[in-house]
Amino acid sequence: TVPNPGFHANNAVGNAFNSFLYCGAAAMNPHKINIARTIIKNPDPKQYINIDGRQISYKEMHDMFRHCGVTGGYFEGEAAKEIKEHWRTLPVIKQGLRIGTEIEEVQRGALFIEAMMNGNTPSEAMDVVNKFLFDYSDLTPEEVKFMKRAIPFYTFMRKNVPLQLKE
Repeated sequence: TVPNPGFHANNAVGNAFNSFLYCGAAAMNPHKINIARTIIKNPDPKQYINIDGRQISYKEMHDMFRHCGVTGGYFEGEAAKEIKEHWRTLPVIKQGLRIGTEIEEVQRGALFIEAMMNGNTPSEAMDVVNKFLFDYSDLTPEEVKFMKRAIPFYTFMRKNVPLQLKE
């Protein structure tokens, strides 16, 4: 799935929809998505975002993303671990991991920002992100050993179905 553009497009739509469940149309706000992308890629300490009247530099927010686990998620960690090392050197795999990481991190960052703008602390905002965009590493050892091997996309289904039904 990593080199498949269709997978990444589907992932982007799914992430946007799950974010929509939390904050409605704000999940698709191009301005906030662009801010999240800029914070991740170019955390300029002279650029600021206003959250509840407090000016937070992009660098501060970038550090908050890292500290809280907004960035460094599934594609950077879990997906890369599942690909044999010699395959990871192939350009198509490297590019797929880069694209997947950006899609995941930007949507997670935008949702984190939205949750903070809704009055949540960074810790509470991360809880929102993990609820709607999932912590893919949060599985029991049995699920990792058996279920992920037996059922394609097990983690997504296991986390997404209950969320969809609840929301």
